[in-house]
Amino acid sequence: MAEHSPRSLQAVRVFVVDDDPVMCRHVAEIVRSLHHEPHVFADAESALLEHREQPADLLMIDWILPGMDGLSLVREIRSGGPGSNAVMLVMTARDGSDDLAEVLAAGATDYLTKPINPDLMRTRLLIAEHMVMERRRTRQAEEERGRAYEALRRSQQDFRQITEGAPIGIVIQRDRRILYVNPRMLQISGRRAAEVLGKPTLANVHPDDRGPFVEQSQAWTTGTLDAEPRTVRLVRADGETIWVEVLLGGVVDFAGEPAQLLVVRDVTASRAMIAKLHLADRLASVGTLATGVAHEVNNPLGYVAANLDVLAERLPAHLAQASEEERRDLLAAVDEARDGTRRVQSIVRQLGRFAHAGESDDGVADVVAALDAALRITQNEIRHRARIVRDIEAVPIVSGEEAQLSQVFVNLLVNAAQALDPARVRLNRVRVHTFMADGRVCITVEDNGPGIPAQIQSRVFDPFFTTKEVGEGTGLGLSISHGLVTQMGGEILVDSETGRGTRVTVCLDARPDATPTGPGVTVKPSRRTPGSVGRGRVLVVDDEPLVGRSLKRALIPHDVKVVTSVAEAMELLSHGEVDAILCDLMMPDGGGIDFHARLRAEHPALLRKLCFMTGGAFVPEARDFLEHVDAPTVKKPFDLPELRELIDGLVNS
Repeated sequence: MAEHSPRSLQAVRVFVVDDDPVMCRHVAEIVRSLHHEPHVFADAESALLEHREQPADLLMIDWILPGMDGLSLVREIRSGGPGSNAVMLVMTARDGSDDLAEVLAAGATDYLTKPINPDLMRTRLLIAEHMVMERRRTRQAEEERGRAYEALRRSQQDFRQITEGAPIGIVIQRDRRILYVNPRMLQISGRRAAEVLGKPTLANVHPDDRGPFVEQSQAWTTGTLDAEPRTVRLVRADGETIWVEVLLGGVVDFAGEPAQLLVVRDVTASRAMIAKLHLADRLASVGTLATGVAHEVNNPLGYVAANLDVLAERLPAHLAQASEEERRDLLAAVDEARDGTRRVQSIVRQLGRFAHAGESDDGVADVVAALDAALRITQNEIRHRARIVRDIEAVPIVSGEEAQLSQVFVNLLVNAAQALDPARVRLNRVRVHTFMADGRVCITVEDNGPGIPAQIQSRVFDPFFTTKEVGEGTGLGLSISHGLVTQMGGEILVDSETGRGTRVTVCLDARPDATPTGPGVTVKPSRRTPGSVGRGRVLVVDDEPLVGRSLKRALIPHDVKVVTSVAEAMELLSHGEVDAILCDLMMPDGGGIDFHARLRAEHPALLRKLCFMTGGAFVPEARDFLEHVDAPTVKKPFDLPELRELIDGLVNS
């Protein structure tokens, strides 16, 4: 994560309430990394006393505390008094739905489950910080509105002077028709005074947002109006839709008769920022889930694929007495099953690539691989709407991050598919094309849909702008894609013609000197000694017994011993020698990292016989370990010829 720059506003006052000194230091370091000074308390009572004296903006509270617990502290603060509206995050190891519901019911703003992921905590803190800043801005705006109200009440003569210079939009209405708008309101709406004066107040409010606005206006006439502002969409003169916050104020004397004051503030930018922060939080959670799923799928996929490979090798010899038709049918069944496992393997690998978006440090991307990943992920979305036309040429490596580039292509492909009428599926097409232009690598995603009207093409990259039906899009896909491509030093262009379709082009700087590692089973260079294959003693360490059994079949003629824990492996090694060791990286008892450490301490000579296998290193420590350990690694599901070559090399070295 990039270092956070100091805020222009006053720093957020943060309380960390936890009786665990280690956790306090951990949380405090993260808070300081965001340029805020934390105040640490070991119990709720002292934190509450300080909060009453000088309220905090943000409190990070452990649920279980000595004396008053965390939820009691939340309720006490929410009960009233100074700082009752503070942002409060409860930290807890409880993650049951009832527990989390209790946290929110107590009045907490959010929660974090222990053990706490530092990156997730930073994201949550950024969201909380934004809430605090928005509340400060809201208070400032309310104070400005209050001063405006008081000035209007004191002197009708000064009304124009005050409103003309107000930094917020001001509207005077009577009988739901506009009598007056100030310059800022005209700037917000993008209209001239003659276009709004005398017109219905709701004329430029988005049709879907008029209902709540009417209800609030009716409540004002009956004297039951609350003081909460309403957020609605406003359609500007150029067709752009923006978000505004509208507060229906009190009665003013306008032209000798009572009228109603409306205060309007453009909140489009702040909503976009909040949406992006929430999206980042959701993507972090989805990435963690995807990596976990990939790891769990790769274990059974590994032994299924290995067993199918063994079956394909041995089955022909056992079918000598079968008829030719039966023989072909059985061998075809095995081949089809193997093809199915390869397809699942490819999908799982793409999940892993997306889960680690942003973690590449080589700064280069394979465009064709990124396109292939995006086409696989979106094929179900597209296949029911259009035919995919692939015009993909070999192009150089580009500057960028491959998983993020795949995300861009996914957004473009989904947009193209959703622009097409499913009823015309046989006529619809989505074309993907790669080519070189002026030394840059260019990628186009083109559809033959209805196109984008010329008057709104300039706004397709604006946050929340969308031409899709409600519920089909958020209006953030192209905005995020534009940001990612710009970050990579590239550009993204839209060319559209009504009735002919839309073409989106991404251009990136070529890096012909770079060669990134593509997806697939990889084997790090190992110390192999050429020679004939001898029968060796191979130790397999994997907590999944079926993986071990499949490897025992696959590695014939070697004598394979299978154990399911590091402890069993160390016990076996204390009583005998082995020629090769194949150890799973991720296991409940510490796995490959712990096994490597114990080998180094107790049997250092065997380190050169060690090979790791993994269904996915989904924690940073494991990925870092694989980057630096001097041992080969194979990925599940296995490429059987490569695995055998590696094991034979270890046995004969």
